[in-house]
Amino acid sequence: MGSAGSKRRTGGRDQDWLIQTLDDHESGINCMALSNDSTVLATGSDDHTIRLWSTKTTPIECLSILSGHTDYITHIIMYTHYLISASADQTIRKWDMMNGQCMLVCTGHTSLVNRIICIGNFEYF
Repeated sequence: MGSAGSKRRTGGRDQDWLIQTLDDHESGINCMALSNDSTVLATGSDDHTIRLWSTKTTPIECLSILSGHTDYITHIIMYTHYLISASADQTIRKWDMMNGQCMLVCTGHTSLVNRIICIGNFEYF
C-alpha cells in the first residue's frame, strides 16, 4: 500500500501485517501498479518520479527511477514493458521500462490528469 509519507509498505493480501517498508521516494506515494507477471512494482510519487521495484529480490530492490514529470504523479498503468503515467503537470507519458526512457509525451490538458484507461496493448499509444 502507498502512504502519505515517502514509504511504500508491502504485505500479504489477506494479512494485516507489514512485510517491508521502503523509504526511497523523497515524498508521498500516490499510486502503484504491478506488472502482469508480478515481477515489477511501480510507484508514483509527489517527488515527480516513478520508481520500478523488483519483487523477485529480498529485500525488494529499486531497479530504476523514471524522471521527467515536473509535478506529482497521479496514476500509472503497466503493460508488458511499457508504463503510462499521468501527472499534475498536465501531461501523460509513455515509458519503456527496459531502458527507463520516455518514449512519448502527450500535452494539451489544461489541468492535472487524474486517471488513464488504456484498451489493448499500447501499440498505438
